[in-house]
Amino acid sequence: MRKSFGLIELFLLVLFSYQLFYYAYKFGTPDLGNSDFYSYYSLYKSWDFNEVVSPFNTRLISPYLVYWLHQTGLYYDTTISFQNPLISQRVFFSAVFFNYGCTVLTAWVVTRMVWRQFQNRAYALLFGAAYLLGFGTLFYSINPLTDAFAYLLCALIFEAYFLRSWWILPLLVMAVVQREIIFAYIALMALFDGVLKRTPRKYAIGVFVASILGAISYVVLRKT
Repeated sequence: MRKSFGLIELFLLVLFSYQLFYYAYKFGTPDLGNSDFYSYYSLYKSWDFNEVVSPFNTRLISPYLVYWLHQTGLYYDTTISFQNPLISQRVFFSAVFFNYGCTVLTAWVVTRMVWRQFQNRAYALLFGAAYLLGFGTLFYSINPLTDAFAYLLCALIFEAYFLRSWWILPLLVMAVVQREIIFAYIALMALFDGVLKRTPRKYAIGVFVASILGAISYVVLRKT
């Protein structure tokens, strides 16, 4: 019996969810709750900062990856509901497809964490599928914004925290230029765990301090 999650589980999660990507690309539109897409569009299309204002120009990792994906030429040419003569459908596709990939990977991280806790593969996959098929996933993750990568980054940070891994530090650095709210979650968790001694004191203090420094770095970045 295999002792860790691998490509088979990832493939199953894709099977659970690929129809969500098709629906989001075919029928989704930034004009219904995702208007921030227009603020990120210049980054997605040409990595041009001239027309991007704060805080959108401080969320850099996922826009760059969408830009890179767009540069590969990967594209599904079909008629979709969203039509705007000023917006490239190829860019829209890249953003939605990238966020779908992040959503699947987030579900995969969830399954790994649940499996480590309960050592039950079916139970872990059930949690992953529940994340994929939840109401919020389709509307808040599989869209052309930056939230899906932030959720993935947050899941990886939580996984590193539960494993007491110092790999959490470079992940927190990434959060500075992706989503600042992550620092609040992690700092509070580390603080309470350290006070209640549920986590080794050295690790809890290290994560707490790193989170505070990350939050300060973000504030400086945004103000300047």
